[in-house]
Amino acid sequence: MVSKSSVDGLQYEDELAQSFIGMVKGAANIDSTTRKWVSVNDIHAFFKSCSEDTLKGFFAAVAERLEKPLKMVRKGVAGNLVISMACTYGDLITDVWMIYYYYEEGLLDKFRYCLGILIGALTMQVSRARRGAKRRGLLHLEIPSLSNQKNTNALLVCRE
Repeated sequence: MVSKSSVDGLQYEDELAQSFIGMVKGAANIDSTTRKWVSVNDIHAFFKSCSEDTLKGFFAAVAERLEKPLKMVRKGVAGNLVISMACTYGDLITDVWMIYYYYEEGLLDKFRYCLGILIGALTMQVSRARRGAKRRGLLHLEIPSLSNQKNTNALLVCRE
């Protein structure tokens, strides 16, 4: 529980914001932990009794404490995605390169074997991606038509 030593001052807003951020970081079950935190710190009464400037100060303190970790998370996710894609495409390129090498050298048994593995792996990845997208409602096959003309081009449309 945050001490209400200086309710009108900036200290209480900062303490409350720090307490809120700490609660979010340490929560195993965010819903029940947030409800408990709101009850323990009597947030309803805090919001009813404080001025507009106090509320602005509280939310500014929360935003200030969230800004840096959220930027780090965004940069970390982007960096991990770039590294993952580079490794995946690098692996695919070296696989194709080796298949081409086997073909050029006349090692047809190794060529067929590696080509079969590559085709099987890519087929499984595409199948899993399509199935996951359909399950989440992200992939919808739609064939639009314009007036009397039928357009046979299939479009992938995101549904929300």
